[in-house]
Amino acid sequence: MADALNTTLDGLRAILNPLSNTIYQTADYGGGQWYYDPLDNSIDNTGTIVTNPDGKVFKRIYEGAVHSKWFQGSGMTDTESIKQAISNIFAITVTFANGVPIESMSKMLGHTDTKTTQHHAKILDLNCHRI
Repeated sequence: MADALNTTLDGLRAILNPLSNTIYQTADYGGGQWYYDPLDNSIDNTGTIVTNPDGKVFKRIYEGAVHSKWFQGSGMTDTESIKQAISNIFAITVTFANGVPIESMSKMLGHTDTKTTQHHAKILDLNCHRI
């Protein structure tokens, strides 16, 4: 990947022609590194997925814990950001533990493919090889 370009979450949302070989570095909402995924069309959640008006998707690069401060954009209160931060993880945990196929979880969560769902499941150390 190329050098990181500094921007904000609103700056990411304004990029009309993102580069797929570039890391975008943000400092707001807990900061982070992002990359453009031309094959995804997931829904913007401010914390781990950011989209531009054309639906182009930027994904946060992270391992381990998902932080509630990542989700505090769009005028969210702390309570709303915490709910957003745990919603995907909770949904994956409960549905996976009850034998729901990962493809179904992916659709319920608005993921366009199972890669995003698998990523969250791996963070939770869940066995997601039942595809």
